[in-house]
Amino acid sequence: MKKDASKLTREEAIEKTIEMWEELAETGDYDKDKTKLPRKYDNLICGCFLCTLVSEEGYSPRCRKCPYSQHFHGQCCTQNRPYQKWEDTFIEEIELRKRYAGQFLEQLKQLA
Repeated sequence: MKKDASKLTREEAIEKTIEMWEELAETGDYDKDKTKLPRKYDNLICGCFLCTLVSEEGYSPRCRKCPYSQHFHGQCCTQNRPYQKWEDTFIEEIELRKRYAGQFLEQLKQLA
C-alpha cells in the first residue's frame, strides 16, 4: 500500500526530497518519478515532495511557500539553478545530469 505524500511534515518532505536526489545524483537518471522513493507514494505533485508540501488541495504548488524558495530566494526551476540545468540536460548526458543533480542535492541538504 502506498503512503500519502500530502501527509508528510516539512522535515519529512525535505528528508524524502534529499533521498530522491541522492539517487538521481548517483544514477544520472532523467525522470524523478522513476526513482525508488516516488513510486512508494500517492498524491505526489510534480514528482516532488516539496511541491506536494506547499500544494493546496492537490493543485499546483505555491512556490513562494517552498522551503527551497524561501532559503534560496527563488524557485528551483529558475534558469541557471542546478535543478533547471538538470531538467534541461539531454537524457544521454548522464555525467552532466549527475553533476547538476549533485549540485541541487547540496542545496537541498542546506534545508535540513
